Amino acid sequence: MVYISNIKKLAIAAMIALTACSETATISDYSEAIAGGAAGTAVGAGTGALIGSIIANGDIAKSALVGGAVGLAAGIAAGAIYKSYQTSATISANESQITENHAAIVANQEDILNVRESLTAESAAMDVDPASAEYIYTGATLGQYNR
Repeated sequence: MVYISNIKKLAIAAMIALTACSETATISDYSEAIAGGAAGTAVGAGTGALIGSIIANGDIAKSALVGGAVGLAAGIAAGAIYKSYQTSATISANESQITENHAAIVANQEDILNVRESLTAESAAMDVDPASAEYIYTGATLGQYNR
């Protein structure tokens, strides 16, 4: 029978958990969770070792291992929550930018419609601005007159 230590079991479980969704997500999607897990493991192991040394007849190694396991879970959760917060903040910023762009587009569209209407009204009235009369060509043009 093959004996596998608790640390190897934990490493295998972490590897399986992080590669389970490798088809749909990249490592950058998990980067905050991985960093949180690493930091949580370090803090948890240190805290566990400290508590193990304070307790009378406490096993420092076991306390550090338990603290590291708890810290790993807490760190992964904190990293995932941070990633979620970051994503929602980015989405919120994008939505506000989209709203601002939409307002600018609507204003530009209204200006274009106003210019078209004024040009249509001016050409229908045949009132030419006297200041630009020297630039207007009223002679013969090329092309088919009757279409």
